Amino acid sequence: MNIEITGRHFHVSDALKEYATQKASKLTRFYDGIQHIQILVSSDGKDQLVEFIVSVNRGQPLVANERHESVYAAVDLASDKVHRQLTRFKDKIQSHRGRKVEPLEDDSDADAEWMEESES
Repeated sequence: MNIEITGRHFHVSDALKEYATQKASKLTRFYDGIQHIQILVSSDGKDQLVEFIVSVNRGQPLVANERHESVYAAVDLASDKVHRQLTRFKDKIQSHRGRKVEPLEDDSDADAEWMEESES
């Protein structure tokens, strides 16, 4: 799994890179099919914008955007949002797998009676 952290018109400090990498690496606990995580950090006035783009092995990438005054709080909120998306995605995949089909009740006696009635 690759983790890429990019700052758009924003200097990403080493401490922020470490913190965001730590949060992103914890996401593999919830779904092991993560291929790539891209974290974009930018500044919009006094608010900091953080965007997580998580590429998974099945389906479209999962995207979470968060805006907050503190960049660390924005990373926390965005990682929580991606966590919820990943668990929902995993549940969706597991629920669509093949289900066991219950056998029908044994109606051999009813079939035998119907055959006798139709012969007469």
